[in-house]
Amino acid sequence: MTKTGMPDSSALYDRLQMMRIRGGNIPSSPVIQSESSGGRARPGGLSFSTSGLDVRRPPPTLHIRDSSNIPPAPTNGTSSRNSSNLFDLENFTPELRIDGQSYSVSQVDFENLSYLGEGACGNVQLMKHTPTGVKMAVKRMRRTQDMREQMRIFTDLNIVIKQHQCPHIINSYGAYVTEQDVCICMEPMDTCLDKLQKKMREKKIVGGVPENVLGKITVGVVRGLDYLKRQYSVIHRDVKPSNILIDRHGQVKICDFGIAGNLVDSRVWTRDQGCPAYMSPERIDPPDQDSPSYDIRADVWSLGISLIELANCKYPYNNTAVQFSLMTEIINSPSPTLDPTLGFSDDFVDFVGICLIKDVSLRPKYERLLQHPFIKKYEAVDKSVIADWYTSNFLDQEN
Repeated sequence: MTKTGMPDSSALYDRLQMMRIRGGNIPSSPVIQSESSGGRARPGGLSFSTSGLDVRRPPPTLHIRDSSNIPPAPTNGTSSRNSSNLFDLENFTPELRIDGQSYSVSQVDFENLSYLGEGACGNVQLMKHTPTGVKMAVKRMRRTQDMREQMRIFTDLNIVIKQHQCPHIINSYGAYVTEQDVCICMEPMDTCLDKLQKKMREKKIVGGVPENVLGKITVGVVRGLDYLKRQYSVIHRDVKPSNILIDRHGQVKICDFGIAGNLVDSRVWTRDQGCPAYMSPERIDPPDQDSPSYDIRADVWSLGISLIELANCKYPYNNTAVQFSLMTEIINSPSPTLDPTLGFSDDFVDFVGICLIKDVSLRPKYERLLQHPFIKKYEAVDKSVIADWYTSNFLDQEN
């Protein structure tokens, strides 16, 4: 920080150049590019490397039963709890569990139906398991010896492969491995909220996602994030519309855990993960430069930004053409807010407002959010509010 309290732009730029972050979509922005890209831009995403993955070379052999191939869990030197939370690769068996029955599985058992999208560490395709006829969203993650990429794969596996008691975490049928990929077979959902926004613009729907629909979605997201924190001591680190899924039955689920971080003493000690567009100020410019860390309130900020974007069908910051300018605006400008004159309720305006308190010490954690009147109101609302709105407006386009 400078003497004026403003972030040092050269230091921020240096940190920005060191961040090896996968691109994240900002739906309302036609082009996002990094200043180091020489003007080369990727539509709808931030331009970054793939963290050392050389797709021109054949993938290295990765023996999933050999524990020497399990990368060490990063810690800050004060705890080894992360290592015990890793997915148990040594005892991993490629199989699916469908309706209580186990099936051995390989690539030849699947029929490719369509491409669904791309996540933090792999692409997702809709596929049919031909022995059972069950459709699945199969996330394919390229095998690599790059330690960071391995950690992303294993973190995603470690969370998704478990049998969750929370209805707001995407569930898995199981996983299998090919010569090139690790594949996670997940329950299919109809759409993510990023794609939904694009459909809204195509259909010229005025305004954003209705408040009552967003209210019920918010309940699911906060419940899901709170479950990750309580059950696994995990922070998602990549909360954004593309990682929030809904379906025609009104279900709300969080997905894409490849860059989730383990909490040590309720904090995370690394900050080079996630999408900068939804990143909290304390992650971009940590108050303590010598010992940067953050907690679940970073995800609370990301939720607030996502809600404003979804409510208005427009990303709330202006300087989206260059990543450095965007991150500087997030740090320097006042937090975005919902405009109550557009018909948003006082409870909704207040909820988003407390999510976007820039002083992290004043920003609430999940326990306080779950007691907010906005959450209490929509916990009592049936999920059909999502189902009815989605099916009446979009189902014909999603099929």
